Amino acid sequence: MRTYYLFTIKKEYYAVYRKNPLALYKTLENLYKIKKTNLNYGITLYNQICDIIDVNRLKNYFSHLKVDGKNNKFLIKLNKELAILKLYHSCIICKSIKNYPSVFNVLNYYSRYIFICDFYNHDYFFLSKSDIYLSRQ
Repeated sequence: MRTYYLFTIKKEYYAVYRKNPLALYKTLENLYKIKKTNLNYGITLYNQICDIIDVNRLKNYFSHLKVDGKNNKFLIKLNKELAILKLYHSCIICKSIKNYPSVFNVLNYYSRYIFICDFYNHDYFFLSKSDIYLSRQ
């Protein structure tokens, strides 16, 4: 099972990192691994690069899809595949057995500036379809 972390990147940073997603991945990976003693620095850096996720908007949307969900956790079945989403204001965590779960297509409507990281497998890409090919080259 793969665990993806989805971040909404601010528009001005999207323009900077779109052609160099490795630099963005390394920055977010450092934030993911940050020690508690440097937490204030990490929060400042996160707020500089990322937008806050509108959890209520996403919860409302997923509740209309009639998926199983409690609080901020949803079990989503799309195209005969399952994904588990946990919604946080800082990121969305998606667990799936797929390399590209169908729920990503739904989230692309929420924001075109979503950057996806799998820190365990060192995989990363922008969600927007045109940018997937840039990060995989």
